[in-house]
Amino acid sequence: IALRHASIDTWRTGNHNGIDIAAIENMDARSISILREDGADARNDVTFPDETAVVLLVHLELPAELTTTDAYDQIGSALMPGAPDSAVVRFCRMLAERDLLDATELAMPGDRRRAEQLIAIREAVPAGVNRRVGIAKRDVHPAIAKTAADMVVPLDHFAEMMDVYRRGFHARELDYAIWGHISDGNVH
Repeated sequence: IALRHASIDTWRTGNHNGIDIAAIENMDARSISILREDGADARNDVTFPDETAVVLLVHLELPAELTTTDAYDQIGSALMPGAPDSAVVRFCRMLAERDLLDATELAMPGDRRRAEQLIAIREAVPAGVNRRVGIAKRDVHPAIAKTAADMVVPLDHFAEMMDVYRRGFHARELDYAIWGHISDGNVH
């Protein structure tokens, strides 16, 4: 929510140094285990610490003139006094305030390969779910089906919605994974 609020503030004020988020993708613990089981994490050179329960993929809009070297310099100085006021520094500080900076993996400006790896991680979740449903349909019972929907609520009710769905899934002993566009309260 802090990222979303920072981005909204940037849009409202037009601050060129503000955090401007294009998208935030969410993957829950089951999504992460699917990635591990299928080897998608290793194939894409992405590491999740063992205790990871949620992954966020954040697309941060940055100035076109920002180079990889400049971005690394800003990241390196982000927590030091006198660091430049920039979206990268503000983003790093926000992560550091939540003890997430050291666990964050980045695709630097112009690093198309790394960006594609992170996108592949996100796309591997629905592919893994669909594969599991197909196997269960074939090996367990042909009536097994995936129930999929976009769950959308105003963001201030998102946590409540997630709690309702998780309780429902657990009560019915269903295997589930939730991933999607958390920045606009729309997950699958």
